[in-house]
Amino acid sequence: MAKSIHHARVLIRQRHIRFVIHTRYLHMYQTL
Repeated sequence: MAKSIHHARVLIRQRHIRFVIHTRYLHMYQTL
Protein backbone atom coordinates (compact mmCIF):
# COMPACT_ATOMS: atom_id res chain seq x y z
CA MET A 1 0.00 0.00 0.00
CA ALA A 2 2.58 2.55 1.07
CA LYS A 3 4.91 1.36 -1.68
CA SER A 4 2.29 2.01 -4.36
CA ILE A 5 1.63 5.50 -2.95
CA HIS A 6 5.36 6.20 -3.04
CA HIS A 7 5.54 4.93 -6.63
CA ALA A 8 2.68 7.22 -7.67
CA ARG A 9 4.44 10.16 -6.01
CA VAL A 10 7.64 9.38 -7.92
CA LEU A 11 5.72 9.19 -11.19
CA ILE A 12 4.04 12.54 -10.51
CA ARG A 13 7.40 14.08 -9.63
CA GLN A 14 8.99 12.79 -12.85
CA ARG A 15 6.07 14.09 -14.89
CA HIS A 16 6.33 17.49 -13.17
CA ILE A 17 10.08 17.70 -13.81
CA ARG A 18 9.55 16.77 -17.46
CA PHE A 19 6.84 19.44 -17.74
CA VAL A 20 9.11 22.11 -16.22
CA ILE A 21 11.95 21.16 -18.56
CA HIS A 22 9.59 21.20 -21.54
CA THR A 23 8.17 24.66 -20.73
CA ARG A 24 11.66 26.02 -20.07
CA TYR A 25 12.83 24.60 -23.41
CA LEU A 26 9.88 26.19 -25.18
CA HIS A 27 10.63 29.58 -23.61
CA MET A 28 14.26 29.32 -24.70
CA TYR A 29 13.13 28.39 -28.22
CA GLN A 30 10.72 31.34 -28.36
CA THR A 31 13.37 33.83 -27.25
CA LEU A 32 15.71 32.62 -29.99
